[in-house]
Amino acid sequence: RLLILEAIQAEKRLWVVDDPTSSTPWMSYNAASRKVLIDLTKSIAKLNSVANCRRKGRDDLDYDILEGAYSVLRASSQSQDMGGIRVLAVDILGCFDSIRQYLRR
Repeated sequence: RLLILEAIQAEKRLWVVDDPTSSTPWMSYNAASRKVLIDLTKSIAKLNSVANCRRKGRDDLDYDILEGAYSVLRASSQSQDMGGIRVLAVDILGCFDSIRQYLRR
């Protein structure tokens, strides 16, 4: 239960530093929100590692993967020829947004 509460608190902190008017929040994260994003991704990874009773949960999926997805989308906004990697980046960010929405409930 403590892990869930930590993730919820990290989401609340990110909600405060997020720009709610941005239609592309992944392109507007600044230094303040980066620290909170790192905390939130660590919390989510920890939850993932303990939630799977068959020991298939992973805790090595960290902020770097999220940042990589942001980078792909920034690059692909200038060039539409990114194909499958852009699709993967959109999926990663979509999953992250879904988790954030779940934590806000």
